[in-house]
Amino acid sequence: PASHPSTPLQLALRRSLIMLSTIATPFALNAGMPMANAGRVVSPVMKANIVLADKEAEARIMAIVDAEPGKTKSAAMCSRMAAENLDRIRDEELGCAAMGPPFTMPTGLGWDTSTEPKNQEDMVALAKRLNPVVGFWDPLGIVDDASPETIGWFRHAEIKHGRVAMAGFVGYCLQSNGVHFPWGIQGQFAGYDLPAVSFGDIAAAGGPADQWDALPTAGKAQILLVIGFLEMYGETSAALEMDGQKHYVRGGKPGYYP
Repeated sequence: PASHPSTPLQLALRRSLIMLSTIATPFALNAGMPMANAGRVVSPVMKANIVLADKEAEARIMAIVDAEPGKTKSAAMCSRMAAENLDRIRDEELGCAAMGPPFTMPTGLGWDTSTEPKNQEDMVALAKRLNPVVGFWDPLGIVDDASPETIGWFRHAEIKHGRVAMAGFVGYCLQSNGVHFPWGIQGQFAGYDLPAVSFGDIAAAGGPADQWDALPTAGKAQILLVIGFLEMYGETSAALEMDGQKHYVRGGKPGYYP
C-alpha cells in the first residue's frame, strides 16, 4: 500500500525469493521448465507419469496429480513427492534410525538385490580394484562389523565431500585471481529499484572471504536456500526412484544425484 512503502531490505528479500524460485524450479519439477527466448513466457512440460519402486506411493501421488489442472500438475507432483518422503522418514520400519546415520542399525531393506559393498570383505575387494597399490586402508576401523547402511552412508559422505572440496578449491582459485561474471548481481528487477551491485564490485572487495562479506544479505540467503533445496532433493527417495535408483542406505549407489 502507498501508506506503507517497502523498505530496501524487504524489496531485496522479495527479489531473492523470486530468483530462488526461478533457479529451483528446474530441479524441483518433474520435467523442468525449458529455457526459451528472453521475455517469453514458457509453460512447464509434464511427463505422463512417474515410475516408483513403491507402487502404492506411486498410485497415491498420481491420484492427486491427475486430478489437478494442467498448470498445477508439476507443483502437485513436487508437493506429493515431498509429503511421501516425510511419511517414509516417520515410518518405524522404512524410516531412519532415531540417532540417524552413521549409527543406523541394519535393517536389510533394499540390500537383498543390491550390488553395492555390504561388509568389510566387499570394501576390501573394492579398494584393491580401485587402487591396487594402496589397497584397503582403514586405520579407524570404520567398516569393522559395520552395517550395510553405515557403509553406504560413509561412502556417500566421502564422495559428496570430495566433490564439494574440489569445486570449492577451483572456486577459491578463481575468486583469488579476480575472475568473475561480467554482469550485475543486483539492480532494478521486477519493478523494484535496488542499489546496483555487480560481480565486479564483489570481486573488488578482496579475497574470497571478503567477497562473501560483501554480498548482500539477500544474496547470501539465496545461496544457502538453494544449497538446502538441492541437498533435500538429493535425499528424497521418490526422486531417486524416478531415476530407477534407491537411497544409499537402502542399497542404492552412493554419490548418485537424481
